[in-house]
Amino acid sequence: MSVLLVDHNDSFTYNIAHLIASCGHKTDIFPYGPGLLERARGYKKVVLSPGPGVPENYTFSLQLLGQKIPGQDIFGICLGMQCLAVYAGATLFRQANVRHGEEEMIHNYKVENSVMQHLDGEFNAALYHSWAVEASSLPDSLKVTATSSQGVIMGLMHTAQSIEAVQFHPESFLCHVGQQIMESWLNR
Repeated sequence: MSVLLVDHNDSFTYNIAHLIASCGHKTDIFPYGPGLLERARGYKKVVLSPGPGVPENYTFSLQLLGQKIPGQDIFGICLGMQCLAVYAGATLFRQANVRHGEEEMIHNYKVENSVMQHLDGEFNAALYHSWAVEASSLPDSLKVTATSSQGVIMGLMHTAQSIEAVQFHPESFLCHVGQQIMESWLNR
């Protein structure tokens, strides 16, 4: 199976492609821009990569989330999770402390059907973000699947569409469960 990896101009994109390949799947990297919506129609699995800026700078990715292609499963990482939040109607806030290359304890809520449901209740992961999802703005269509030790939302799952996302970076060497997370998503 080929996975479409939407590259939001981020250096981690090829690390994500390598992680997907290590799970036995081919990755087609598509640079963010015009043509994304048409290209994505041919894929059952789509990853929204990390990237600079905020979701409002990536309208094609927000539109992709709204296409609701039957049988398509979307997984967002970092900016990809922020895109899911904004698409669903939540808001973001700029964190007082930028988190770049920091290891953080993640509290996994073991939500049914989540890519993290079979992991331990806590694990370490790498954070690289300055924006976060405002918990008080979450609509009913989003379920929190994980938080950081500081209470920042680290995982979201859409309740009506096959879209899930994490704020941390599963492709980082600091996340020892990254391959398990990716395999869980690829095999569902």
